[in-house]
Amino acid sequence: ATQGDTQTGVGRIEVVDVTDGAHPVILKSLDIPGTVLTLGVGVSGNVGVVIGSTQGFRDNPAGVALGNLTVTTLDVTDPLDPKIVTTRTLDIPSSTFWVNFTSLGGGRFAYASQGIVGNSVFPIVLVIDASNPRSPLIGDSSIPIDLISPNSLSTDGKFLFTADSGGVSIYTVNPLPGLPVTARVQIPNGTGVTPNPG
Repeated sequence: ATQGDTQTGVGRIEVVDVTDGAHPVILKSLDIPGTVLTLGVGVSGNVGVVIGSTQGFRDNPAGVALGNLTVTTLDVTDPLDPKIVTTRTLDIPSSTFWVNFTSLGGGRFAYASQGIVGNSVFPIVLVIDASNPRSPLIGDSSIPIDLISPNSLSTDGKFLFTADSGGVSIYTVNPLPGLPVTARVQIPNGTGVTPNPG
């Protein structure tokens, strides 16, 4: 969002050098295409993911983000100079006013959204597999309405833990299904090309 206007502008992340923790230095601003607002950022190895929204926050006491969620993958091979790989706009409303995002390791991430629609709440957890940052896999699952509170997602690399006033819930994070791909190539006869199956 731009300065005091929560409805316009572009979502942005800052690259900060924290070598001297007492004096952090902003090295670069990276605008995230197709967003007005960034909601969360995470890094796993050489892959980064930014969760954003196509619109900003609503100007009312509810302060809920409008628009749809976006998932942007980054190449962070050089963490001081990340590069955008791709951005996808999801058919999932942003509809939240807090951020709950964590790295699961291995290029995978989890994000919880309140899923506010009108006066109803339909919370979900997104699991993002960005191990192939050019084509991230994204799955979602509904969760109990009172389960996720701000910053309550964590992981041990195998399980996703969520917490609320009632206790802790533990989820197994299974691999997301990819689409099988079959490639066919026609090779003309008599060109000296020999297929090597396998």
